[in-house]
Amino acid sequence: KILNKKPTYNEFIVKCPNINGLIRECKKLNILPPLQVSTYYPELSDVVLVCVTELNSNISIEKFIKAAKLAIKVDEEGSN
Repeated sequence: KILNKKPTYNEFIVKCPNINGLIRECKKLNILPPLQVSTYYPELSDVVLVCVTELNSNISIEKFIKAAKLAIKVDEEGSN
């Protein structure tokens, strides 16, 4: 879930219930995972900072989306 609905430049924050799963899936797909915001703001334990620029290829963006979907799926399956 994107938390800021206003226009952004290159970075945006996303609420992610399975941050560890997202980071794990990104590493499996050999892409740089998002920053865990809780490293700097412990109260935001379920938020990541995602950065996308013109240097990111469509393939790498698609890989990130795949990683996010896999992390969400794992989280939903684990919740049952």
